[in-house]
Amino acid sequence: MQVKTRGIVINSLKYGDTSLIVRVFTEALGFRTYMVKGARQKKSAKVAMFQPLTLVEFVAYEQPHREMQRMGEVSIAQPYYSIGLDIRKNTIAFFLSEVLFKILKGEAESYPTLFQFLWAELTAFDQAKENFSYFHLYLLLACLPYLGLDIGSGENLVRQLSEVRADEPKIIAAFDQLLENGSNTAIQLSSSQRDQMMEILLKFYQWHYPSFGEVKSLDILRSIFH
Repeated sequence: MQVKTRGIVINSLKYGDTSLIVRVFTEALGFRTYMVKGARQKKSAKVAMFQPLTLVEFVAYEQPHREMQRMGEVSIAQPYYSIGLDIRKNTIAFFLSEVLFKILKGEAESYPTLFQFLWAELTAFDQAKENFSYFHLYLLLACLPYLGLDIGSGENLVRQLSEVRADEPKIIAAFDQLLENGSNTAIQLSSSQRDQMMEILLKFYQWHYPSFGEVKSLDILRSIFH
């Protein structure tokens, strides 16, 4: 079956001398793994298309019951202008790609509303010139309703994790501010308070996704924003 779809690249791995294994969250098919032959050849421009969170459009050749499918013609559907040039945005993108892989890797069905939300938010993130240092927190928080995990308020989120002590009103208020106003909002918190917000969110995801595990890029993210 041949399907043309938009996709958000989650990550890619080298395969053999010239190929890539690419994981993509697609609009039409959900999470998929593709073989892209020749993507790493010297004259190929495809490698740049498979950086984390790149927005692409491509033709997929789907065969039932296969874990790895084949990707045909591919192009960048919405180019980024700042994510690759700003070390802060680039670090956020790598962090989110790792977390989204942990969340989406088991989603074999399409989730068009979640896909469209992520596509729109990543485009806005690329265009943002200020107030984007909380974008990763906002995105993970705002994804919850699309995943059937709507928490309603910052206080509900904190209270569900009894082992996490985050009674400080500033942190709960910051979660509520992100829920109400989105990522393009100025929040005044210390680095340790922002770290606590991230700890709460990741523990919530770990609670609901048993195979979630450790987020390896978290230390790099913290080093950039401290």
